[in-house]
Amino acid sequence: MIPIYIYNGQPLPTNETYYVVASNGTFIHKHGIFQSLVRVENIPFIEPISPYISPKFPPIPQNLANKVRLFFKTVLEVYRAEANVLIYFNPENRQFKIHVPYQQVARNFVNYERKLSPEETLKLSGFLCIGTIHSHCDFEAFHSGVDVDDEKHFDGLHVTFGNNQKEAITIAASLVSNNYRQLIFPCDVIEGIVPVDGGFKFLTDCNENIDDWLEKVKNA
Repeated sequence: MIPIYIYNGQPLPTNETYYVVASNGTFIHKHGIFQSLVRVENIPFIEPISPYISPKFPPIPQNLANKVRLFFKTVLEVYRAEANVLIYFNPENRQFKIHVPYQQVARNFVNYERKLSPEETLKLSGFLCIGTIHSHCDFEAFHSGVDVDDEKHFDGLHVTFGNNQKEAITIAASLVSNNYRQLIFPCDVIEGIVPVDGGFKFLTDCNENIDDWLEKVKNA
């Protein structure tokens, strides 16, 4: 079998044939009537493998998802705009928190502050940011080109709530790792929703106060 080397900057053999995997691709080195190092698409005797992403956290609790739903619906009613929240998870106690950053909102975009203040950092101690949920106003939920570009370096769960004026909203959910995106069924990552009429209905209503969340929202 032809040897395979992982290139780490050290000198490679000059008198044998081998494959070398480097940061810029896979190459074959040939030694015979000439010496060459040229790019190849793959190493033929190595089996292919399929990429995947599998969450190691439970679904977002029903009460938090419901509160996010109410927040997005209210922002739509007040501002006719999108909104965004960040999902935090504590791997030790398996608890979630939703963080609402300061944000400027408009009908087709939302700009939000990703950096935490010292007070927010203390409040979220032990929690990891594992993704986002944002709204698509009163139109369909999907992962837009802007969303995909924004999230390609943001590993985690990314969810969109659409048609927020309706009782049964649309939801799109993806897991992203190293710019690889995998669609996931919303019921697998959000508790308390059921598919109905091409959308998803929440099993309970939210009666929580969201004034502190709305204070973070301003018109763009």
